[in-house]
Amino acid sequence: SRYRVESENNDAVTKNDPVEFEYTYAKDCFVLTEWQGWPSLFSFSWPLIVLLGRWRSSKIRESQVTQWMEILLCLGSGYVIWALSSFGQRLFGAYVVLSGMALYLIAAVRDPIHSVARYMQTRKTERQL
Repeated sequence: SRYRVESENNDAVTKNDPVEFEYTYAKDCFVLTEWQGWPSLFSFSWPLIVLLGRWRSSKIRESQVTQWMEILLCLGSGYVIWALSSFGQRLFGAYVVLSGMALYLIAAVRDPIHSVARYMQTRKTERQL
């Protein structure tokens, strides 16, 4: 069977036709000699920094500021990754990264909810005493 791909001028292109495809990877946006490369690098690397910090310190794990900062960083990184991948056709890797970021966001949203639930339970227990 032949594979059908649409070209720029909407003509059908088959697998055997000499067509050049240009792929752009996120690693190409990490030009650290320019200031624009640093936000791109940070949007991919901050989860590792936060996870290492949470692993090493229980204070960071329980901090409300850290919990809300994670949510904001996750939303910002999702936007940066979406914007970087919008310059061409999104391939499998962009969707894997965005799915991972969505899972991280779900886990990050869970922490403040549990903190509020614990606070409410503590207040309810104090009132009963």
